[in-house]
Amino acid sequence: NKNIVVGDKIYITDESGTKVTYIVYSIVTTSPEDSSYFERDTNGAREITLDTCTDDTQSRLLILAKEE
Repeated sequence: NKNIVVGDKIYITDESGTKVTYIVYSIVTTSPEDSSYFERDTNGAREITLDTCTDDTQSRLLILAKEE
């Protein structure tokens, strides 16, 4: 689905079959050179970041999600 919004769920299943649910809490467009999100403080919470280019390939699109 190309229309991810804040509040959507992302499911990841590990090799043992355990499914972890993450909730999208932020969608950010930034410059391709911005890597500040690599070292953000999550206060010990498990989070994931999906990183891709915008449709015009001029910016970076970040989808941040935290474990439900």
